[in-house]
Amino acid sequence: MGAIMSKKELKRIIDSDLFRYFGDTSKKVFRRTYRFIPGFRFAYWMRKCGYYSNKPKAFRPCFYWALFRYNRLKYKFGFDIEYSTRIGEGFYLGHWGGVVIHKNAVIGKNCNISHQVTVGVDSKRSSEAAPVIGDSVYLAPGSKIFGSVTLGDGCAVGANSVVNKDVPAGVTVAGVPACVVSENGSAGYINNTVD
Repeated sequence: MGAIMSKKELKRIIDSDLFRYFGDTSKKVFRRTYRFIPGFRFAYWMRKCGYYSNKPKAFRPCFYWALFRYNRLKYKFGFDIEYSTRIGEGFYLGHWGGVVIHKNAVIGKNCNISHQVTVGVDSKRSSEAAPVIGDSVYLAPGSKIFGSVTLGDGCAVGANSVVNKDVPAGVTVAGVPACVVSENGSAGYINNTVD
């Protein structure tokens, strides 16, 4: 999140995350999604923490309440994603458990993150250089992305793959280390996208 935003902007981002699940942002869908989809519930409080962390001192109680909820869900569902991580709108956490994303990573719009995914640094090269993930990227279960790499828009990473080199836009990579296996990319995996 990082930058200061208005309440209207926060609502728009949360609605874009919600839209990714069922293609609807009505109150009824919000209640159902919040109650039954751990990924959305976590993202909701992650976004709120990011929003209140940049507000004046008068908002500290709101921040601490959001932080309490965020931390509970972080440990309950296994999402290790800092609220300060730059994540674009339309964020989709398909399944809960074992998702680790470094705080310096950058994730674009309409991205799908599956369970057991790690987006981290390559400590051999730099303890701060994290991946930059483009828009509409699909990370399959168990995929690992390390170091100062860039994943192009519309690419897909296969299950249990290890990515330590740049991935061009619109391709599918798989394997250890990952290499291009298809030109199809994330087509068919990314639904209900937001503009």
